[in-house]
Amino acid sequence: MEKAEIEKCAYCGKPGKEKGKFCSDECKRRYEKELQKDQRNIRYFLLGIGIGILCLFAGTIIGRKWAEGGGLILTGLTIFIFPFTTPETVKWLGYKRAKVLGRTLGILVIAAGGWILIGID
Repeated sequence: MEKAEIEKCAYCGKPGKEKGKFCSDECKRRYEKELQKDQRNIRYFLLGIGIGILCLFAGTIIGRKWAEGGGLILTGLTIFIFPFTTPETVKWLGYKRAKVLGRTLGILVIAAGGWILIGID
């Protein structure tokens, strides 16, 4: 027998009421506001990730650790500023907690880039 899945609020991650997607009208309003903001910022996220990956790739090809570290730091900063997560993560944790997780992972990527820069010969 399968366990009945408890519906969680899509914004805060708390158990929702009945079969609704949100636990309150306030959470619904905040969720919609955040989604609109995210849609405006997606191009900056993609640009930051793209440039960071290009720097990382170029640093690997030319053998420059500073470019590799800089690329990771730029990628981490982009993830920290625009902490977009997967729909599955949002469903699992709720929108707010998923953003916190995204920012935490961004900090870890920044730290990895700093570690590469500090390890320069």
